[in-house]
Amino acid sequence: MRNVVSCGRNTLYNLAQVLFEEGDEVSFPLRTGFPIRIVILTGAKPVILKTTHPRIQIGPGQLEEAINPRTKAVIINSPPTHRCGPISGGTVELAEVLLR
Repeated sequence: MRNVVSCGRNTLYNLAQVLFEEGDEVSFPLRTGFPIRIVILTGAKPVILKTTHPRIQIGPGQLEEAINPRTKAVIINSPPTHRCGPISGGTVELAEVLLR
């Protein structure tokens, strides 16, 4: 059986319903364009990471501080919007934090 969705938000909603539950935390940068409602509807808590201007990015230290035993997911959208460039050289460092 194939599942066809009309847009990325529908896919994110479907994934969230399967992956997140009450008590979970889902972290993401402030301006990712990620709809907070999707997290809230699952009962999980959205944890919004403040970003730096003008590139709207987070650093590895900031990400590491945000992760705790309740963190179920970290959503990083690169580029966060069509107006911003991709995450700069810190992409590898962010991945290293997530792999710990």
